[in-house]
Amino acid sequence: MAFTRIDYEAVRSLFGTGLSDRAIARQTRVSQGTVRRWRLTPSPPSTVLRSDLAERSTIDDAAAYCYLLGAYLGDGTVGHRPPDYRDLRIVNDRRYQRISAEILGAMRSTFLAAQPGCALHGWASRTSCPSHIPQSGAPVRSTDPGASTFARSR
Repeated sequence: MAFTRIDYEAVRSLFGTGLSDRAIARQTRVSQGTVRRWRLTPSPPSTVLRSDLAERSTIDDAAAYCYLLGAYLGDGTVGHRPPDYRDLRIVNDRRYQRISAEILGAMRSTFLAAQPGCALHGWASRTSCPSHIPQSGAPVRSTDPGASTFARSR
């Protein structure tokens, strides 16, 4: 089960009160095993950290995000680098430098804090963006007629 920062802090705030793990679990509706793990571990679990990240993630440029989504679905991969880091890579034929530049521009406007780059590898042009990739919320129809059919909600 995924827990939010609020769940985690509610459980942690009860540790110094003298309540047993069972009583805390009953009061917060978090399993007794999870309460025990949180008592023994000084740092928040990865589910809480991912929840924090999802709450901070917003998409300012929906059209660029939709463009990247289409490029990703066509020629992209998402790599994982520990501890909780994602790398969006989109590869296309190096003959299409204009498309690579468009992808790079979309990455720059979508992931403002990241520093995307483009590299030539033999026959291919690889555009990559080290970033936490926001993927939360239900899909909603885009209001921009020039954008893709769907955009992610904020």
